[in-house]
Amino acid sequence: MKKKLLLLISGVACLAVAAPVLANGHTDSNWGDTVPWGKDNHYTAPQWKYETTPGYITLSSGSQAGAVNAWMQLHNGVEVNSPKTKVNRGSYAKVHGDAHELYGNVRVRMAIENNAWRPYSETAYGVWSPDSY
Repeated sequence: MKKKLLLLISGVACLAVAAPVLANGHTDSNWGDTVPWGKDNHYTAPQWKYETTPGYITLSSGSQAGAVNAWMQLHNGVEVNSPKTKVNRGSYAKVHGDAHELYGNVRVRMAIENNAWRPYSETAYGVWSPDSY
């Protein structure tokens, strides 16, 4: 009886430790709104990043210029060595950054700006994910 109880307790303990490893940041989340005029930024809602893989973002519609720039930040705006990455309408782009390498499992967001300076705001939509695999 004691062996069975110990086995059960150790199994539960293993699951508790493994649970964060089983989670992933592969879920696509919709983003979309007004991308401000000039070079001001739009920010996605934050998601958890669990891996060192690059994130990705798509631009489904919007942006008269046909492209936006995106880069990854921590949820509070701290930069994580993520270069601005151009994403064209109708396609996707991988967005590299060091969020997980620097901070471990952490919430991140995408910062999005118009690809070129404009004297007006534009509406743009797509999906994004903090991890790509």
